[in-house]
Amino acid sequence: MLTFIIITTVAGFLLGLRFKILVLVPASVLMTVAITFTGVTNGHGFWTVALTIITTVVLLQCAYFIGCIMKVLIPACPYAGRRYIFDAPGTPPSVM
Repeated sequence: MLTFIIITTVAGFLLGLRFKILVLVPASVLMTVAITFTGVTNGHGFWTVALTIITTVVLLQCAYFIGCIMKVLIPACPYAGRRYIFDAPGTPPSVM
């Protein structure tokens, strides 16, 4: 169950960098179904599965929030959209 917690934290951070908040609904549902299925097939108790679901959903939301903050704090790459790093800004890309 620790694997789900680690995967959810990384996924929440990456989702926060890229997507809007509505992506948390399908991600939470997907994680709940996966944890329930894994918990039932491995014979874990109800409280273990419930605690893992609650923990992963909370960590998903916290990591999403941190990802959103990082998206605002880290400026975009100044070389985005240029074919080569050595092209001067505002000039057409050099083609071979």
